[in-house]
Amino acid sequence: MSKPRQGRVNGTAEKLAGVARDSCRIVTRSAVSVQALNARLTQSFFNAATTNLHVSLDDNWQVAQRLIAQRPRVLRATQLLAQETTAVYANCLNPASVYQRGSQRTERSAGARVQQGSAPNQAKEDNLPLDNYDPLKAGEDYEANNKKRETILERLARAGVVTL
Repeated sequence: MSKPRQGRVNGTAEKLAGVARDSCRIVTRSAVSVQALNARLTQSFFNAATTNLHVSLDDNWQVAQRLIAQRPRVLRATQLLAQETTAVYANCLNPASVYQRGSQRTERSAGARVQQGSAPNQAKEDNLPLDNYDPLKAGEDYEANNKKRETILERLARAGVVTL
């Protein structure tokens, strides 16, 4: 190859090497720029996620505190419900209260007969609170009439308040 041609080839090769070097620098700068942008986006995402978690944590903490504050009232309401329910069942099933209600009816009807002129000891046995009262056992009359009733717990379970 001749020297002038050799010089042109070398000059072209140097230009080509310069263009390749410049292209590599441009690609490298673009890659660095994209990498920096991705780092900023990632940091922004994690900052937003951290902020959201803190806000959720604060909200959940406030809800937990309100629930804790309401717990004594819920317990007291549950106790009152249980006490009143027990009292109602005890009153219904207590033979003494059934007898007392029957004796009050007997006294009222006997008082009415006295006013009408008949003697108080003429009260009839049919004035007892229940037919066939004597042969029944305590609570048997109520149970016989209410065989298919739901218990309080069954009602609460059906309402989803408790689980059995």
